[in-house]
Amino acid sequence: MIVELRAENFQRLKAVQIRPHGRVVRLTGDNGEGKTSVLEAIASAIRGKDACPRDPIRGGADKAWISLDLGDKIVRRTFSRGKDGKPFTTSLSVEAKVEGGTAKLTSPQAVIDSMMGDISFDPLVFLSMDAKAQVNALRRFVPGVDFVAIAQANEEDRQARTEINRKAKDAATRAKAISVPADLPASKIDEQALLDQITGAAQGNAEIETRRARRAEFAANVERMREHVALRRERILELHREIETITKEVEVLDKRINEDATHILNAPPLPDPVDISAVSAALTDARRINGLIDQRNTRDALLREASHYEFASESYTDAIEAREKRKRDAIAKADLPVAGLGFTDDGLTWDGHPFEQASMAAKLRVGVALAMSSNPRLRVLRIRDGSLLSEESMAVIAEMAEANDFQVWVELVDTSGRVGFVLEDGTVRDAEAA
Repeated sequence: MIVELRAENFQRLKAVQIRPHGRVVRLTGDNGEGKTSVLEAIASAIRGKDACPRDPIRGGADKAWISLDLGDKIVRRTFSRGKDGKPFTTSLSVEAKVEGGTAKLTSPQAVIDSMMGDISFDPLVFLSMDAKAQVNALRRFVPGVDFVAIAQANEEDRQARTEINRKAKDAATRAKAISVPADLPASKIDEQALLDQITGAAQGNAEIETRRARRAEFAANVERMREHVALRRERILELHREIETITKEVEVLDKRINEDATHILNAPPLPDPVDISAVSAALTDARRINGLIDQRNTRDALLREASHYEFASESYTDAIEAREKRKRDAIAKADLPVAGLGFTDDGLTWDGHPFEQASMAAKLRVGVALAMSSNPRLRVLRIRDGSLLSEESMAVIAEMAEANDFQVWVELVDTSGRVGFVLEDGTVRDAEAA
């Protein structure tokens, strides 16, 4: 806790010294008199340079300083007007109280940071956060759960599940568009066998035609030879000198004629041509049936594909739900600072209901408890907008400060001059009695 606060030329403060007593330190006075500067001085001394205001030095001064006596340590931050375009420079020192004096500590900001939590030490700031920011602040009370990793894994699985569902729906839609007869045979018809049968028949028919043509040629030759013999016989009468030669020629030709005629007469009858119309019809039907079977196989494959994607989608859903259950179980077991407080990814809950439905007193208890649990070593809270709090709320804060051995600095607009430490024109005009 803060045993003493001293500041000079910081923002609106000229020179102040406050030695608080009691758990609640009220900073009162009219607007613009320096109340907020006192709270800013506490934050600037503790939070580091990034928490300091852009213009910390009072107008007309070149230097400013803040000193906080924390009981076992003294924190001192100084400010100087900047040069070369820099608004200001600042330095921090932390001294530990030891027997006979003080000892300066090394790495002063690290010493102070070790005393601070990651939640603001103004409880009303927590209550003003949006639901997501409040959830992030509470997650530190659930050890061993990587909420960011869970959220990333869930989002990846949701995207994968969406793509899987799209593929399943696409496969099922394409399968539904394929219609095949119910009495379709289980196996494809052997089209090649039918083609071989047609080819064999065509080759046999071609051979028959060739043989038929040869026989026709033989018959034509016979007829031509008969005509030739007739002409020769006619010439016998005219050409007695050639009788002997022609007679021999005739004998040879007669012999050949007899042989060819006998060959023709003794030749076996030609087989009837094969009718391939029936086989061609069978091939056409086979192609139709086989096409339907291909469609059925495609449909069945698409249905199996859709089933596979649906199963994969369920697996992603199960993985997401398992991670969410682990998270819910961890949150349920977490040692949250206020009984009845819980949270989900969407926001805080109070006794199982949305946090925004809780009473202001309940909300205030949550904000104060969280700020206290985040700053257990510093044991100091500050409230800038104390004028927004009712007497009941102030009583809740005082009760919790007493119960938890905390000190709360509250800024209040009060012009009566009878409440707390009254600030006027950057100085403490009056201080409440101990």
